[in-house]
Amino acid sequence: MAANGRSTRRHLPAPARRSTKLAGLLRALAASMALVLIVWSGCVRVFPPDGRDGTDQPTYANTTDAANDGATDVGTAACSACHPSVGELHADHGHAAAAQCEACHGPGSNHIPNPSARDLFVGVGAQNCGRCHARGDTDVIAGDDGFIGNLQQWSELLASGGHADFDCIICHAPHVSARNDRENGIRNDCTDCHTDQNLGSHEGYTYVSGDNEEDLTCQSCHMPLATKAAGGTVEQNGRIGDRRTHIFRVNTEPVDYTEMFAGQDGSVQKDEAGLAAVTVDFVCLRCHNGSGNAFPLPVSAAASLAAGFHEVEEEEPEEEG
Repeated sequence: MAANGRSTRRHLPAPARRSTKLAGLLRALAASMALVLIVWSGCVRVFPPDGRDGTDQPTYANTTDAANDGATDVGTAACSACHPSVGELHADHGHAAAAQCEACHGPGSNHIPNPSARDLFVGVGAQNCGRCHARGDTDVIAGDDGFIGNLQQWSELLASGGHADFDCIICHAPHVSARNDRENGIRNDCTDCHTDQNLGSHEGYTYVSGDNEEDLTCQSCHMPLATKAAGGTVEQNGRIGDRRTHIFRVNTEPVDYTEMFAGQDGSVQKDEAGLAAVTVDFVCLRCHNGSGNAFPLPVSAAASLAAGFHEVEEEEPEEEG
């Protein structure tokens, strides 16, 4: 038991079976008619209909002209008049304050009188999101006082190895907020593709620190809170931002953030292959710093444990009496 009387370990419900995930994706397909479901190497992946279904015949006529053939803006209210459900989702999205429908789909004046042409711009590549979620040079991931600077998700993705060729919408439902409605905002979770990975000795744990509770998942370590939008905190030797990074690789060397931000002008350091990685003070030590129910660790011990993390066999859940 933790000092606050809460259990330091909670056995979470077993993950939903693939059939459940698939059923949810098929329901989304039926609702929107805008997705192509592909089963690829045992991984359920959702792609937009841009020809990658093997037909080379995109469902949408326009995936390249963001200006929509010289159209003019009509405003989100006009879009919502015909697309009320999408309008409601947008209102609950972080994009609502900064990006209206036409920021992503281009001006809509040509679309309204002839919607059946389906020629409104539908950008399917990560570069479409990267117009806002990057800072100029995508080869540079800028630092911000010992944290990753906000709104650089595309640059981070490009430096994340095997995920570099992913489009954002493989994981994200573009009209649903992953922060406000994760169940519907995430199309494919980590284990939908990484079926042979587990949480090792951390399976079933809940991290508790003050009023904060976090059921540990893949994202806890591979998308840690290393990015700073409004602010970041330092707990002993652990660093905690307020946004999750899209640098998925973990640096298991016994080094801290000073090594991570050793690039030009304090940017994120990359290796010879152009790949970035997050140091253990953002990963392990954001929990293992003595402020919550996880025991403290020095950088060296955290790095050693991180190196063999997925090799630890899962413990069998304790039977409730």
